[in-house]
Amino acid sequence: PAVVDHKTCMRTFGKEDIPQALVQLALQADPDISSECLCKAALRLLTSLWILFPAQVEEEAFVCKEVMERFKRHRRQKRRPEMQLFAGACLVRLLSGFSSSGSAFA
Repeated sequence: PAVVDHKTCMRTFGKEDIPQALVQLALQADPDISSECLCKAALRLLTSLWILFPAQVEEEAFVCKEVMERFKRHRRQKRRPEMQLFAGACLVRLLSGFSSSGSAFA
C-alpha cells in the first residue's frame, strides 16, 4: 500500500472546498434545538477546521462572523452551563491556534 504524507493529504483536502462545506454543515446545528452532543461535535469541528484551514474558513468574512456568533450563543446559554464551558474551552483552543499561527484574529 502507498503511504500518503500528511501535508499532501491536508493540501488536497483544503483545495477541494471540503473545509467550507464542513463549516456550513456544522453551522446547521442550532444551539436552541439541537442535542448537546451534536452541538459539541459542531463546535469541535468548527474549532478544528479554523485552526487547520484558516485561509479557507476566512475566505468570506460573513462565515467568520457566523462562526464567532455561534460560539457566543453557546457561551450565553444559562440553562446549559456545560455548553457554556465547552464553548469557552473551544474558544481558548481557537485563540491558541490563532496565536501560534500569527493570525490577525488573535
